[in-house]
Amino acid sequence: MRRLWTKLNTARLLGLTNVFRVLIYKAGLRTGTHPVCRIRSASPTGPFFETPTSQIEGADLYSQQIRTPQLFGWLESPLADAPPDWHSNALTGQRAERTALNWWRIPDWDPSELSVQPAGR
Repeated sequence: MRRLWTKLNTARLLGLTNVFRVLIYKAGLRTGTHPVCRIRSASPTGPFFETPTSQIEGADLYSQQIRTPQLFGWLESPLADAPPDWHSNALTGQRAERTALNWWRIPDWDPSELSVQPAGR
C-alpha cells in the first residue's frame, strides 16, 4: 500500500504531462517504435590516443608530459593503443554478462541486486 501511495504522490508531483511522456517513452521502447531503437552506426576505430606532435612554446615540461590517467583520482588506468573494454568494471575487472544487448534493452535495475526486506522495516 505504501508503494502505491509513493507512486501516486510522485505522479501527482511530476504532473500529468510528464507522466504521459514517460508512458509514451516506455511503450515505444517495448514495441520497438521509439526512434532510439532504429539507430544504427558503426563503432569508431582508433587510434584513440596519440602523442602530441608539436610542442607548445612557453609551456612548462610538466604540461607537455603524457601522464597515466587516474580513475576516481587514485586508480591508475594506463593508456593503450586499443579502445578500453567498456564492459569491464574498472575496480574489479569483472566483465558484464549481457554485453550483446542494446543499451535501451538493459533493465534499469538488475533484479538480482535488489534486497528484499521483511515487512514492517
